[in-house]
Amino acid sequence: ARVGSGEVVRIPDGQAQRRTGHTFAADFTFAPVRGAEDRVIAVSALVRELPEPGGAPEAPAPVGRRILIVEDEPTLRDLFTEAALALGHSPTGAAQGKEAVQLLETGAYDLVVSDIRMPGLSGIELYAWIEAHRPDLARRVLFTTGDAYDGSTQDFLEKHHLPCLPKPFDLKQFQTKLEELLAI
Repeated sequence: ARVGSGEVVRIPDGQAQRRTGHTFAADFTFAPVRGAEDRVIAVSALVRELPEPGGAPEAPAPVGRRILIVEDEPTLRDLFTEAALALGHSPTGAAQGKEAVQLLETGAYDLVVSDIRMPGLSGIELYAWIEAHRPDLARRVLFTTGDAYDGSTQDFLEKHHLPCLPKPFDLKQFQTKLEELLAI
């Protein structure tokens, strides 16, 4: 569920309440946005229902499309992972471009989500690797960045006709873009 989606309407003391009145223990995931720490911003949060103590075991992992999420900020990587899980997909996280290359060499993925500015192998360099070694994925790469208005970033995105969500963005936008790219 997502705070602000209309499904979860109240969150008192680690409990979430659905519009139906049902309350449940919940885990909340929020993401700080680099560069916006000094500003008040609207944030999205995912709410995951926690299992009842002694209750039934958790449901099996989603079997949807495989998404590789490459993000050097752990909180954002976790938030993007939760957003993909909420859609029924199977995300895998990578903390840097080099790790993403290793995963792409050994695994099958339907979509790659990548930050552009990362230490080590950047998102732009990762995309060059994808074009050379996994051209089947070149049209299904979504970039996220806090630097979308940099001239070289804009030139790169325009040259390759690639989608990009400038940070900060709403998780609903992220989920919509995932679904659009997976439909290609």
